[in-house]
Amino acid sequence: MKKLMVVWPLCLMLLVSYQMPVQAFLKPQYDVIIDVGHGGVDGGTSFNGILEKEINLLFGLELYRQLADANYQVAITRIDDYALSDDYKGPRLNRHSKDLRQRAFIANVLKPTIYLSVHINWSKSKKAHGPIVIYQKNDKSYSLATIIQKHLNNLYQTDLSVLKGKKYYLMNYTDTAAIITELGFISHSGDRAKMLDEQIRSEIVQVMVEGINEYMTLIGIQEEW
Repeated sequence: MKKLMVVWPLCLMLLVSYQMPVQAFLKPQYDVIIDVGHGGVDGGTSFNGILEKEINLLFGLELYRQLADANYQVAITRIDDYALSDDYKGPRLNRHSKDLRQRAFIANVLKPTIYLSVHINWSKSKKAHGPIVIYQKNDKSYSLATIIQKHLNNLYQTDLSVLKGKKYYLMNYTDTAAIITELGFISHSGDRAKMLDEQIRSEIVQVMVEGINEYMTLIGIQEEW
């Protein structure tokens, strides 16, 4: 089984399961970069000791596995519990700002076809539930978000709409098809049960991959035109 290709933000090095010449890393081409939200001291949202960063990682690793099995060129921003801000070199910023800049840096330098950020939602309302996909203000991000939202709605049996990411740093400082997938509300018992169930997590990831397949087919047809 292939090991994970991991993006190290500072040096842009990758870890792989087999030996490859250095030249192979000089101009990497990626179909998808999976951005696993939070990590390290940043646990994200939580519920009774269940941390968002841990669920994000479970989803991210499973998404990596399924995409790699589908022969996509894919990389992931973290494979363990650490913060991307740890290696930041630049202006004096708070930890959160450093983390966000690292993630945007990865997207802008490596320029994948898709940059997909994995997160979990939270609400004061116990009724709030279901997946929400947030998109950058461009056509390709909107198309990708709409397709994946449709597939997730079908699985969750919801009728939720995509959201424009006005206030999200990643949405304003990247130049690719960038989306944030909020894969349910940790504050909702039904969503939380889905997230913690390995089989259901796999099914959620599977429909995300189906959405990515659909988007890749769509842009392939557009390029032919």
